[in-house]
Amino acid sequence: MSAVFCRVTPKQKAEIVRLVKKLGKHTLAIGDGANDVNMIMEAHVGVGIFGEEGTRAAQVANYAIGEFCLLWKLVLYYGRLNYMRITEMILYFFYKNMVFTSVQFAYSFFNLGSG
Repeated sequence: MSAVFCRVTPKQKAEIVRLVKKLGKHTLAIGDGANDVNMIMEAHVGVGIFGEEGTRAAQVANYAIGEFCLLWKLVLYYGRLNYMRITEMILYFFYKNMVFTSVQFAYSFFNLGSG
């Protein structure tokens, strides 16, 4: 899930991040000015960009970068980690279902198909 919003107040930005956190999702906030500070502080991971609007966002963020073009490396790195976690979960899911089904299948032969 991702959300891009503009033309909202700094308080509304923080409230949207808080709402997504209540849903149990991990949040990443990216901002380049003082109006993004509340949103960055509310998120799990905050990225501040040194920009023309000042350095306040970069001072409160977990990660600070100098330009927007450097953001793709950070996003790709965490995207790769998330992909690997999902892959491991899917493999575990198939393993769990195979073990569970094989035990029931073997028990049905032992039980001669009766309940």
